[in-house]
Amino acid sequence: KLKSLEELHIIYAVDRSQPLKVEGLATLPELQILKLEDVGLEHLPILPTSIRVLDLKNNRLTGADFNEMKPSKIESLNLAFNPIDSLPFNFSVSFKYLKSLDLEYCLLKYFPSPVFDLAQLNQLSLASNNIAEIPEEPVQLPQLNMINLFNCPIEKLPNTFLKTPNLKTLWLP
Repeated sequence: KLKSLEELHIIYAVDRSQPLKVEGLATLPELQILKLEDVGLEHLPILPTSIRVLDLKNNRLTGADFNEMKPSKIESLNLAFNPIDSLPFNFSVSFKYLKSLDLEYCLLKYFPSPVFDLAQLNQLSLASNNIAEIPEEPVQLPQLNMINLFNCPIEKLPNTFLKTPNLKTLWLP
C-alpha cells in the first residue's frame, strides 16, 4: 500500500538491545531517501534500486556488509558511527554514482583505497578515525571538492592528493 512512498525515516529504535528488523524495502519502487539511523542494524537490508540517499548512521554495520551489494544508484551514503574498519575492494562497483560519503567516527586505521575509484565523489568525510596516512596512489577524483580529515592523526598529505583539481575545502587535525 506504500508503493508511492519516496522517503522513509526511522530513527532510534526504542529497544536498542534488539536490532530493528527491516524487511520489505525492496517492494517500495519509488523510495529514494532512506534513513535508518541508530536502529541497531547488524546487516544491510535488501534495498530497492530507486534509492539515491542512504543514511545508516550509528548502527552495527561493518565493511563486510557491503561485499555482496549489487550495483546501485546511491549518490549519498552516510555510514558514520558504525564499526567499519575497511571497505571491500569492490565498493566502487556498487557505488559508482556516489557523490557524498560519510565515514566519520568509524574504526578506520587506513585510508579506504576503494574511495580512489569513485569518480563522481565530491564530498568525503573521514573525520575522527585513526588514519595516519594517505597512500601515494594517483588520485582519480576529479569531482572531489571537500575532504574532512579532522581529528585524524594525519602525518602528511601526499603531493598527488594535493593536486586534486577541484578540491576547495580541506579539514585537517
